[in-house]
Amino acid sequence: MSVRMAMSEETKRKISLANSGKVRTAETKNKLRQIGLGKKHSEETKKKMRNSRLGVKLSQETKEKISLAHRGKKKGPTPEDVKERIRNKINGDKSPHWKASRVGYRGIHLWIERTLGRPKKCSHCQKISDDSREMQWANKSGRYLRDVSDWIRLCRKCHVIMDGRGKKLIK
Repeated sequence: MSVRMAMSEETKRKISLANSGKVRTAETKNKLRQIGLGKKHSEETKKKMRNSRLGVKLSQETKEKISLAHRGKKKGPTPEDVKERIRNKINGDKSPHWKASRVGYRGIHLWIERTLGRPKKCSHCQKISDDSREMQWANKSGRYLRDVSDWIRLCRKCHVIMDGRGKKLIK
């Protein structure tokens, strides 16, 4: 009778816990390999491994075991539920995230672009461009109101002049 068979399961568990995370030498690895030599899988285990590789369908008994294990667990939303939630999404001033007058600089620019679209033609010099960097929404009052009449389409050059940043361009 080998020493390994004489150990109780509790002793094996303690040894396993003590050795976890340790780096083994080549000699130790060889000894462990020698212990495993000659051991064979049972016919039932071989059959399960073969079936898993071949993609064999699960038996009714196995399906029932899996079903019992999953009972009581929550399932995720169906695609129809997700679509319905998106359709019913609350936007605008009815949303709990609505900031009204407390909106920031970037938020007000995103809102005006969503509301009025991207500007294509300058209201001042009549220049036309599809380039979103060339045409901009400019605020008339400088107070960034959430009012569409407080915004004007301008090209970059006219926007700089209107804001007073382009005094060098006027001369």
